[in-house]
Amino acid sequence: MNRYDYIIFDIDDTLFQYKKAERHIMSRIFEEENQSIDEDVYEALWALSWKYWDRYHLSNPDTEELQSRYHEYYHKHLYEYMDEMRERYHLKASKEILHDKFLDYFEESTESVENADFVVKELADRHCLAAASNGLTKAQNRRMEKYREYFQYVFISEELGACKPDRRFWEQVFQKIPVRPDNCLMVGDSIHTDIAGAAAYGIHTCWLNSGKRINDTGIQPDMEITNLNELLEI
Repeated sequence: MNRYDYIIFDIDDTLFQYKKAERHIMSRIFEEENQSIDEDVYEALWALSWKYWDRYHLSNPDTEELQSRYHEYYHKHLYEYMDEMRERYHLKASKEILHDKFLDYFEESTESVENADFVVKELADRHCLAAASNGLTKAQNRRMEKYREYFQYVFISEELGACKPDRRFWEQVFQKIPVRPDNCLMVGDSIHTDIAGAAAYGIHTCWLNSGKRINDTGIQPDMEITNLNELLEI
């Protein structure tokens, strides 16, 4: 690991648990609506979330149109998700209000991926750290306050006007990071958005495969781990 000047982390499901964030959001919303929520409802809402996430290909924006309209589609997916949720569970708030609440409560959600806190602190003593996220500027900046003292840079797609795996995202990153791409390691959970785009730009890649998924994509990371603490052994 000492050969890398910079280690670049994805944010959601690499540093912070996204599913736990959604549970926090739904808990807040249902409490404010005086509605009960249980495990079955959480899982139904998670499936509903993915229905709209997949509709707009947000987990794999692999065309120029998807990449250029990523943030527009993010908001569309969220409005539609909130609209179906309010109808299914008879919530009083409008989809617009629920959309805004979702984003507000998302900012509060910083439950870390297993061992992230320890690994970030350890690696920050040996390397420069950066974060690279497809997301909304305000929300991701606020969440990254938890780790701000350890990170030299936080790159967010909305702010850059380009999203991973688009080459234009990485071009802007390396206008700031003062080293060559092959002196950096990208760590992320998405084989498509994190690994493929970084590798195409010449960055070394580490796939965080905590779910031990089978990789049948044809995309080969330089290394694969199932827990962040394995980074300390590389």
